[in-house]
Amino acid sequence: RSATSIALRRTTKRKHWYARQDAQRGAKMSQKKPGDSNQITREYFDSLLIEMRHIDGVCPSTQFKLYGETFRTPVMTAALSHLDNVCPDGMEKQAEGALRAGAVNWAGMGDEAELERIVATGARTIKIIKPYEDNDYVMERIRHACSCGCLAVGMDLDHSFNGRGEPDEVCGYRMKAKSLEELKAFVRASTRPFVVKGVLSSQD
Repeated sequence: RSATSIALRRTTKRKHWYARQDAQRGAKMSQKKPGDSNQITREYFDSLLIEMRHIDGVCPSTQFKLYGETFRTPVMTAALSHLDNVCPDGMEKQAEGALRAGAVNWAGMGDEAELERIVATGARTIKIIKPYEDNDYVMERIRHACSCGCLAVGMDLDHSFNGRGEPDEVCGYRMKAKSLEELKAFVRASTRPFVVKGVLSSQD
């Protein structure tokens, strides 16, 4: 084969590959759901690119500081829960992975014993508490998270309602939207930084 014919074949293969990619993107676009925040977020992430800089370049560092502590990467785990459905001791294994990566670990819904096992791995953990209807229960969970050594504690406000716009119920616990005054009380109850998660509007 001549160099020219090989180059033409490679160019044709590239064209076919790009055509397939365009077709796949077109199919995805046709399946769009207006207002789907998951899809909007995914498309935003896909739009992010790395800018190459060589002039005055230095070796890059991914280190960052959060609440006075230094981590090897700004990439964090999601505030997942119920990972025992995936594998035994799933929440602890996630924490161990975060520890090895030098990343912040987040923990979602789970009982106090599980949180203590997560913290015992050594992973610096942010505990996210559901917006339970019972504020006394919320206070108990805040105090426990602070006392067992969490890096921070917080609440995922966007879990207050279900898909029908009614108060959500998770694992038998009824949820309730929180007022600004209630949030202030939660912040005051915490001895650790308090994260308000799920702020989905500029007004909030």
